[in-house]
Amino acid sequence: MQILEECRVKGNECFKESEFLKARKMYTKGVNNLKNLPKLIKETMTEETRCKFQYFNGVLNSNAAACLLKEGNIKESLNYARNAYEIDPSNPKYRYRFASCLIENQIYPEPFQILADLLQEDNNNTEVRNKLILCKSKMKSKESSEGQMWKHAFDNFHKDEEMERREKIMKSKRENKNKEDIASKDIRENQ
Repeated sequence: MQILEECRVKGNECFKESEFLKARKMYTKGVNNLKNLPKLIKETMTEETRCKFQYFNGVLNSNAAACLLKEGNIKESLNYARNAYEIDPSNPKYRYRFASCLIENQIYPEPFQILADLLQEDNNNTEVRNKLILCKSKMKSKESSEGQMWKHAFDNFHKDEEMERREKIMKSKRENKNKEDIASKDIRENQ
């Protein structure tokens, strides 16, 4: 348990100093220590000890996610944030961080619902309110860009149809011209 507390404390110190890589390494060291606990120890620990390990597992995963976001590693941050969220889905900090990672990974509408629920629980939380506004804006932007993508594809499809139609008309005109030329040639030969 002591090593987990050390990882948390040292990681927090590094995070405050904006040393996100060092902080992440401390947090993930703690997460890995928890993962590598022998099965026998996990099965025989008391409920109180299990709760403490669960606490550290959530905190260390959530903090690692925060570091990864700061480092710009948004895909990996989502894994750690999801782990923390799954450990304790009632924890507001884990929920907020998970929603933030979902937004950064452009996965919607789940973060909108998480943030809306958080805001309902604490209507005065401006950080959550601002993140909810950002989420809504990004969702609209994504919908708009996806809509534009589909419109472009649809327009191109119709342009392709129009080109085919024009080509058929031109081909028909060439064939008619060829027939006229042949008929005209036959008339001249028969005269």
